Amino acid sequence: MLSGLDPPPVVALNTAIALGRISGPEAAMSALDQLADDTKLLRYRPFHIARAITLDELGRTAEAEDAYAAGLECPGNDAESEYITARITDLRR
Repeated sequence: MLSGLDPPPVVALNTAIALGRISGPEAAMSALDQLADDTKLLRYRPFHIARAITLDELGRTAEAEDAYAAGLECPGNDAESEYITARITDLRR
């Protein structure tokens, strides 16, 4: 229902993630790409993590690594930073 109104960016992000679980990573990536110009999401670590996971699912490893790196530049906590760093290490293997 929220997405039928003027959804805040986080609702649109959550919708893109759900779409990916239902319709596959291509659909998620298309929806995430439509959000890529939102300045609020560009400073929101979960946006970059969602992009990175989706890119990895699509086999676009270098782009996934870049998305994780962008997430590290956003505000977050130590646990998130450790997760992102571990995922970057995994992608490099």
